Amino acid sequence: MAAWTKSFGKNDALNPWSSLRYAKSREHFYPLKVDYFLLTWDGREWSLGSEFPPKTWSTGNRRYNVDAGDRVLLLRQTVKPIGIVAIGQMTGPAQEVPHLDPVRAAAGDVSLVAPIQWDYFEREPVLLREDVPEPINSAVKWATPGGGIDLGAVGLFLDQEFRRAIDKVRDDTAAEEEIASDPTIGPTEKETLRKARIGQGKFRANVLEVERDGCRLTGVADARLLRAGHIKPWAASTNSERLDGHNGLMFTPAADHLFDQGFISFSDEGDLMIATAYIDAADVKRMGLNLRANVGPFSRKQRHYLAYHREHVFKG
Repeated sequence: MAAWTKSFGKNDALNPWSSLRYAKSREHFYPLKVDYFLLTWDGREWSLGSEFPPKTWSTGNRRYNVDAGDRVLLLRQTVKPIGIVAIGQMTGPAQEVPHLDPVRAAAGDVSLVAPIQWDYFEREPVLLREDVPEPINSAVKWATPGGGIDLGAVGLFLDQEFRRAIDKVRDDTAAEEEIASDPTIGPTEKETLRKARIGQGKFRANVLEVERDGCRLTGVADARLLRAGHIKPWAASTNSERLDGHNGLMFTPAADHLFDQGFISFSDEGDLMIATAYIDAADVKRMGLNLRANVGPFSRKQRHYLAYHREHVFKG
């Protein structure tokens, strides 16, 4: 269960390259001149301990000017999946303490430890490394040990992407709880809706009835190689929409990932749309997708769902 100290405003769109002066959450504003640091956690070597979420975290031995008000993101390394598990704000300057490793502490080494108020903390990654688009992904030093990495402008972008990922988790969880507590829905239907969330069961069969030619983007026709993904996200859909075959497309895993994350979408006439501010078109091409593809027109019912995707999911 995620640990919250503050809740983020839903769909707070932030563009790190814009001239916006403030990044907004529901409870506070913080100026964009604030520094961002990437802290690290080696999940193989030590656990989070009994205090969860922890009130302090090591910033490594790096002598950056980390101080109260700086934003921090926590990266879980070495244990897959690799990704960002927490985000928060330093409530005071980093202080020298005996090194957290007893052997090194005995040798006189020190660690820099900062008090942190976490906005969100989860034991498993919320924002996976592979979900961060280029060129941001290459700019993050995912494998650098020790923490205290100054992220610069990239930090604001990761802040935005992390909060979007939180929204998705929160929406899915709320929808699942609503279904589970609804006395009018029987156990069989609840299981059907659960399977629909992950593209299985009746939903998948319904999509295959509509999308009989396979993946529109790649031409792969073997259904065993394809995923059934919702056009209008499962969490935002009604129960009937969650099972509607017109609210889905069959994709290869790579294409499904791009569509689900909002890196691509389609016009009603079937023209491929790419969020080039978030993903390099050359990388899309390397994934086997035709950049000038027209995948064919969509039906009236599919256009209804695509309009939602373009408005609320697509990042273009």
